[in-house]
Amino acid sequence: MKNITIPAMPYRLRNKAGRIPRPTLERLCRVYSMLGELTLRGEATISSKEIGEAIGAGSHTVRKDFSYLSETGISGSGYDTVRLRDAVASRLGLDSETRACLVGLNQLGLALLGHARMFSSGLTLVAGFDPNLNVVETIEAGVPVYPSYEITEVVRRERITLAVITVAGGNIREIAERLVQGGVRGIVNLAPQVLKIRDAGVHVNNLDFIGEFRVVSALLAHAGRPAAV
Repeated sequence: MKNITIPAMPYRLRNKAGRIPRPTLERLCRVYSMLGELTLRGEATISSKEIGEAIGAGSHTVRKDFSYLSETGISGSGYDTVRLRDAVASRLGLDSETRACLVGLNQLGLALLGHARMFSSGLTLVAGFDPNLNVVETIEAGVPVYPSYEITEVVRRERITLAVITVAGGNIREIAERLVQGGVRGIVNLAPQVLKIRDAGVHVNNLDFIGEFRVVSALLAHAGRPAAV
């Protein structure tokens, strides 16, 4: 197997309105999620100050981020939540379908499979994979599941472009290679190992939940110690 390493992703999005820096893109994604909650509650408008407080940014930063949008639905009473949400979705491509798969049908993977809201807003889960044949043959899932050795074939056939990896203790480099060979261009890695791929066209986010818990635990323990003299 070829050893693959994935460099830092070029965290910018390009379209006719210009390039979006990674920090702005991340804030706009948070705004989009927040606006979805507001529209469900029937809240029609929101101010830039309220948006900033909700996402942890200043109102000036919020307005600057919105300059990347072609239309924001601003009025005297604030931003129209539906129009602003639709503008963010259109700018970031969240209004088009992204076909996704999940690799690792462990407890975390099954929890994600059951979390319907995760796979919404254009993100459609169409396949699951696991290295363990017994798991594949006995699991009850809402999508077709396959052994990991079929990843490349299924990803190509189902036109999957995004993958979530939850496999722990497995060879995630081999899994990533199969995903990329099939046509996946984005990977969210929830496994404890850091995944790197040497392909500028493949975007990878490594999210270590357990590691974050350890950091917070260490911070709590350190906060209770006397300061060094």
